[in-house]
Amino acid sequence: MATGKSPEQLRKEVEEAAKAGDRKKIFEIGKDADPEEVYTIILPTGANASAETQQKLQGVNAIVKFVIEGEGGGTFWIKVSDGKVEGGKGEPPAPANATITQNIDTFRKVQSRQLDPQMAFMQGLLKISGDMGVIMRLAQLMR
Repeated sequence: MATGKSPEQLRKEVEEAAKAGDRKKIFEIGKDADPEEVYTIILPTGANASAETQQKLQGVNAIVKFVIEGEGGGTFWIKVSDGKVEGGKGEPPAPANATITQNIDTFRKVQSRQLDPQMAFMQGLLKISGDMGVIMRLAQLMR
């Protein structure tokens, strides 16, 4: 794992920051994270521990698939079901509502906040297929 932290340690740090409402701390924790850490630990843990995020995601039921191309990448997914967020590696448990595809370099730049996701999309570095409404709604998880 790129952060050098165990999954338990990473989960604990993200949960504490999310409960405190410290999104800046979560971004700091995740800036060097690899895709697996982001989609299986950081995003789900942060979303599930944040009362604000839980409230924003009420009524949302969607799956987003993330394809990270290149060495260190892979296929990951986030499932939102009435405010609860799960994440996993590999193909999603059901068909995705939307898919985001990017290479590992773009992922790293977005994750470290060197590149804004909207700019990456406009530059063609990040491709989205499927339901754009779902992506817009779930973008709050990434910000």
